[in-house]
Amino acid sequence: MEWKCRKSAHSPDKENQNSNWLKSKKVLNNVLFTMRLHSLTPNQTQRTPLSAAPQPTTKNQDFTLTNLVSDKTSLLPDEILLKILSKLPKSQRAANFLVSKRWLNLQGRLVRSVKLLDWEFLVTGRVFVRFPNLVHVDLVNGCLISSRNSGIFCTHKSLSFHLGSDVEGKDKFFDENLVLNADEIDRGLRVLASGCPNLRKLVVVNCSGMGLLSLSEECPTLQELDLLMCNDQVLRGIAACRNLQVLRLSGIVDGFYGSLVSDVGLTILAQGCKRLVKLELSGCKGSYEGIKAIGQCCQMLEELTLRNHSMEDEWLSALSFFENLRTLRFVSCKRIDASAELDEHLGSCPAVERLHLEKCQLRDKRSLRALFLVCHNTRKLVVRNCWGLHDDMFSTSSALRRVRFLSLEGCSLLTTHGLESVIISWNELQSLELKSCNNITDSEVNPALSTVFSALKDLKWKPDSKSLLSSNLEGTGMGKRGNKMMKGKGVAIESDQEEEGGLDYDHRNLEPKFALPFSTRNTSSRYDFVKVKVWLGESADHYYVLSRFLLSRMLTVTKIPNHVAIKIALELKKLLIDNSLLDVSQSDLEANLFKLMERRGYGDEYINRYKMMTRFHHQRVPLVILVCGTACVGKSTIATQLAQRLNLPNVLQTDMVYELLRTATDAPLTSSPVWARDFSSSEELITEFCRECRIVRKGLGGDLKKAMKDGKPIIIEGIHLDPSIYLMDDENKSSSTLPAKDEEKCLEKNKNGSSAENFAAPCGNEDTGNLCNQTARSGETVSGADMVSDALKSMEIGGSKPVCTGEKDAGMVETHKVKKEKSGPEPIIIPIILKMSQFDHKALLEEWLSSRINEKYPIQDRDKLIGNLKTIQDYLCSFKSQGYAVVTVSATTFPQTLDWLHNYLLQCIEQGTSPVSPRNGGQTVRNQVNK
Repeated sequence: MEWKCRKSAHSPDKENQNSNWLKSKKVLNNVLFTMRLHSLTPNQTQRTPLSAAPQPTTKNQDFTLTNLVSDKTSLLPDEILLKILSKLPKSQRAANFLVSKRWLNLQGRLVRSVKLLDWEFLVTGRVFVRFPNLVHVDLVNGCLISSRNSGIFCTHKSLSFHLGSDVEGKDKFFDENLVLNADEIDRGLRVLASGCPNLRKLVVVNCSGMGLLSLSEECPTLQELDLLMCNDQVLRGIAACRNLQVLRLSGIVDGFYGSLVSDVGLTILAQGCKRLVKLELSGCKGSYEGIKAIGQCCQMLEELTLRNHSMEDEWLSALSFFENLRTLRFVSCKRIDASAELDEHLGSCPAVERLHLEKCQLRDKRSLRALFLVCHNTRKLVVRNCWGLHDDMFSTSSALRRVRFLSLEGCSLLTTHGLESVIISWNELQSLELKSCNNITDSEVNPALSTVFSALKDLKWKPDSKSLLSSNLEGTGMGKRGNKMMKGKGVAIESDQEEEGGLDYDHRNLEPKFALPFSTRNTSSRYDFVKVKVWLGESADHYYVLSRFLLSRMLTVTKIPNHVAIKIALELKKLLIDNSLLDVSQSDLEANLFKLMERRGYGDEYINRYKMMTRFHHQRVPLVILVCGTACVGKSTIATQLAQRLNLPNVLQTDMVYELLRTATDAPLTSSPVWARDFSSSEELITEFCRECRIVRKGLGGDLKKAMKDGKPIIIEGIHLDPSIYLMDDENKSSSTLPAKDEEKCLEKNKNGSSAENFAAPCGNEDTGNLCNQTARSGETVSGADMVSDALKSMEIGGSKPVCTGEKDAGMVETHKVKKEKSGPEPIIIPIILKMSQFDHKALLEEWLSSRINEKYPIQDRDKLIGNLKTIQDYLCSFKSQGYAVVTVSATTFPQTLDWLHNYLLQCIEQGTSPVSPRNGGQTVRNQVNK
């Protein structure tokens, strides 16, 4: 009895110990792994006779762990193996599921998107066990009840199903009984919401409002939603999706289903989803009131697509309520608006810049004209495979006065005369694409139309599949020697009487009048096999071989688009080869290049940029571009894009330098980033940030010294860039270029035993992290390159330079003067500070952190992480008062920001290389207008 009491007293502890042991998967895995090793190890306890024992072939046997394990990948932990699998291309990931169960589970963690075919796979929850990190789910095929053995497969957009041979019905072959009922689909949506809380995109059919309501409550990150067989009742549940940005509604689809979306549903949608950016209405039957509600409530809407709509008349005037609409699409629409509204009652939508008409029936000239009047500010017009677009209908597009891009495809009724009557009045037209318009022929191109073509920057001329430019148009220069080419292979340029040193076309009978079609699909040319030597210098002692690629890259730096730069480079080489000028001087080459640039509309502004960049490369001016900013503000993207535009091959990331210093040296650095650590105050955070920046600064010394010495341009980007360090160099350099009178006064004071003037500049302190004063020696004239390279090579943290005193320092002045005379061009240092709005920064940071699920940071609170980044961003932006460029980055205005930075860098380079304006010892270039 006593034994039983002891057993009962100790049994709970043993039970808890056993349960804890089983819950620890790592302990259990280690035990199983050890047992497996023992099973693979040769049994030493079993004794065998000496005569039967095999003789060893080698003296030493290898019993290492790698030889005992047959699968070497089993030695890797899941985190490392998961990173390796994520680096494989998508084409090889499917086979990884078949390797082992472990690989099956790991590969499933990398899957983000899935198209469900079996509904039971969802409701049983197996899909979340197999794919735990889903963000995009397509449930359409899983909701259909169809025979997989049928050989008839029907598809329409995102709806695809197998159709049996016993189908009945003339007008409708899709039975709604082939779809699961709404209750079953709602049950699946509830299961999906509980298993995928980070869901971002969903495609579903025949659901109800209650199912969407439960989904919106569990999935607050849902941003994109496709609803098939949608009606007004369903849209009552979609109003709870507050963060929805992209929505596609499918109502009536001929031959499939006939659900109805009216003004009631559109009004509910507008009042609930006010953050919509893209909206597609397919088969919806609305009117003026429904479209007006969307325009008034959805102020962020930028793209509206109407597909096979059944809108009532007079709905077109409701587009005037869309203030930020940029793109308007009509797809497979039988009509636009048959109302008899007067022009003054239509209103306008001035924000629309892109208008697309695809597979539409353009029967009513009045409605098409009304559409063009409403969208009168359209810059890009695309018409593809539209029935009924003849010359009279196309003439209504003359109401569009600001068209820059026109694309026509499959417009078989449009003739050359109809095209000419419209585009000849578009003064801003820059690009024209023409494909498969059979009534537009080359023989009908007259000199007036060819003049329009010559002013275009981009022309793709393929009126039919086998068309070639006609050679019987006298007076236009077509068909002459030097212009005979296949369609889309090159451009012939008109040339007046050339200046002295130019090229003469008369002996070649070249009289081109306009630019012929050019295609950029194949950038190689037969002219690449001929070498053109460009001779340098007055005596022509040296030469180089002309390269179209390098020339086009140089033109891209001047802000000429890449495809146009390729064309200009090809035209120049073709011009030289056709005129047998295989040896040409640099001045003649540039003279003819500038003429080709002017003929394409790139005049003095671009030519001056080309000369400036040529002077910049010849002088080998050191250029250092610093892209500063916090995490997830686009530093790497901006740096890469600027390097591509400016043709700079060297981009250095401070993150790599940080990791190299942390792992390869004994630098006091931690593995977690500074913004992910916990600090008691913002001052302590900035102190630690400045300390790490100075350590990384020492690691950059070699690259910066090479850039200063050899004139190699470099772009440095990363979070570990403190502008105060470079501001210190700037002020030190300005203090080192004193006038002669000041130098004499300094020398007199030194001779009299008095101290020289100290010039203070902010710098970091390693111990306290506060800004201290670093004193530069007065009276010295040191070159900017030597000053910066020396400072970057060895910078004393928290120290200061000695004061200029005594005869020894006074005697060094002449030495430094001689050194400045022999030194090279002064460096150009351009700091750029990037920032982002709190809303956009938070969204990008959350997305970035969700993709790094394997990394654990000391701070798990997202708000505190964002607060630390905000503190660092405020510190960096405080240098705006010092004149540094502070640029706001946004996903919606990223191209404009990139263009602004391109212009800004060119201006800084021009200031730094200008032979007219005096330069102050390689000072850091600062902007006057902050973006």
